[in-house]
Amino acid sequence: MVSDPSTSLNGCRVALLTCGQFDPPSYAHLRMFERARDFLVRTMGCKVVEGIMSVAGDSPSTRTSAKHRLRMVETAVRKNFWIRAGDYECNQRTPIRQIAVLRHYQKVDTEKISHKHDEPIRMMYVCGSEVLDELVAVQSDGGCLWTRAEKNIYVIEDETFPNDLRCSRIRTALRRGESVKYCLDDDVIEYINDHNLYQTNS
Repeated sequence: MVSDPSTSLNGCRVALLTCGQFDPPSYAHLRMFERARDFLVRTMGCKVVEGIMSVAGDSPSTRTSAKHRLRMVETAVRKNFWIRAGDYECNQRTPIRQIAVLRHYQKVDTEKISHKHDEPIRMMYVCGSEVLDELVAVQSDGGCLWTRAEKNIYVIEDETFPNDLRCSRIRTALRRGESVKYCLDDDVIEYINDHNLYQTNS
């Protein structure tokens, strides 16, 4: 997780955000939110007000349309009381940077929630190790840009349910006709079957 370094995190009201293709959304995505929330509540004394799964828009590299991916995320979180699907990113005409997505939801939550409380909402970006590796930027002198913000980065291991579940593996299993039960929500699996998603390599 990455937080804004401007203020202390202890006891803050926090919203969690992750951006991704969610192609398809799996239990691993939801578990990441639960583990982050558990850490913030138990270790930092925070109040986690919501989690947002921001669905990326269509691009030449996307395999499944944003329309289907958004619907699958909405289906996956339909019974969750604090995690919701975010459609701002996928509704943009052109791809936008994740920092712009974070700022958008920071503004939305500030207007929606903060006016009821004296303290502002702190937005935190949550991602898996695979995404974190991609975000690491190396400067010309060989130094890592993360060094400046390392005090605001929290690396959390899930000892209860460690997994290396990747969307690409799920898509491969679906193309092969293999079962993905207990990897995805049953209603997401039903949606995939109803719309014949992931049946070819296209």
